[in-house]
Amino acid sequence: MKGLTPALRDALARDAAASSSPPARCSVSSRGRCARPSSTARRTLGADVIDVFQLFWLGKMSAFTRGVQAEMTALRDEGKVRWLCVSIHDRPRAGRLAADSILER
Repeated sequence: MKGLTPALRDALARDAAASSSPPARCSVSSRGRCARPSSTARRTLGADVIDVFQLFWLGKMSAFTRGVQAEMTALRDEGKVRWLCVSIHDRPRAGRLAADSILER
């Protein structure tokens, strides 16, 4: 990822210069706690907002706890991320989460 960071940072800056709306066409993946990875990504990329914050690999043993969900919701409510999502391969659980959770539909 480090090799891609300068090009992504430049592309985001170029989009910011050409647009009147706040740009942030990138996503961040995390394996648990959320505030630090999103803060690091925003700082590294020079972006105020991250479009998509993805909790990586929400499997059967994952910790999609109330605390993690509260942290993700706070990032969205504070305007630090726009959309919340997860990576999941358990289709029945994915359907339940899509119908009734903090995740974007």
